[in-house]
Amino acid sequence: MKKIGFVGFGEVNTPVDVIVKKCSDAVSELEREGLDLVKVFPVSDDYEENDVKRAVSELSAEKFEALILCIAGWIPTHAVIKVAEHYRHLPVVLWGLCGWYEDDGRLVTTADQAGTTALRKVLSDLGYKFKYVYDIVGNQSGAKKVSQYCRAAIAASELRHAKAGMMVDINLWDNQMFGTIESVSLTATSENGVARFPMVISVDNSEGKLMSGAYVDYSFTASQSDDCLVVPIQCVKSAQDVNGESVKVLFVQSDAAPENLAELSMDLSEVPEGFWPVVVETGISDSYNVEILSGVDEGVFVFAGTVDNGGTGGIGLYF
Repeated sequence: MKKIGFVGFGEVNTPVDVIVKKCSDAVSELEREGLDLVKVFPVSDDYEENDVKRAVSELSAEKFEALILCIAGWIPTHAVIKVAEHYRHLPVVLWGLCGWYEDDGRLVTTADQAGTTALRKVLSDLGYKFKYVYDIVGNQSGAKKVSQYCRAAIAASELRHAKAGMMVDINLWDNQMFGTIESVSLTATSENGVARFPMVISVDNSEGKLMSGAYVDYSFTASQSDDCLVVPIQCVKSAQDVNGESVKVLFVQSDAAPENLAELSMDLSEVPEGFWPVVVETGISDSYNVEILSGVDEGVFVFAGTVDNGGTGGIGLYF
């Protein structure tokens, strides 16, 4: 399933547990709507911009089709834009949360709607393609509206890869068939909050397996690379080098530091001895593997992460 980026913001002087709870609740609602999220929160306007740098680094490790800017409290515009500017080519949702009523009837707010309103004009002036959603105290959350927009973004992303003449693999009750895309509509229809782009596929149904009204699973190859080097997607880590630049690295096994050793400003305590970071350039990817264009050669061992070996605290490696 394709993913959606989620960044939750709150001002540095707001109690962090308040921002975390509001963002966690928002995430839970979106996940109940069926979204698969790449989530980063809380992100504040701390003076050193450590939160902003962390958000950019963590987001860069994943691929997603749209970005949710969730405003859980007042936040200076610059902190949000410094994250969003890396993804201005994507559809964006500006979602302002709201306050709550205490038991004694007092309204408590972290000024999330004020922060959202201030950001709305800035995003518009900067040319962002975004949807504006805001919550109202006592009313239903805007999570459904946010998820509908995100699903439309995913559908549009998939549509960009579909072209007339492409071959399609079709599965109907474990019966494999093949078809050809004849046409793809550029106009979406909406049903139950799901955006649909009609596509006409011709299928050889000489055996009569395909029946009118039946639902099928289908897939087609959007892009491919032949004779390429790939690694499991979890092996590629996003980091910042000593100059503050975002880079993608692999930790490769070697008896000595390689010539292209990367100097990183990150905690490497979980990386076993004998593995060294090298900067890599990545190409296309799917849910499991990513293409490596440069930085390492075929045949090296790479570090993917640690696992809990039955609670013993040992280190497990994937190669």
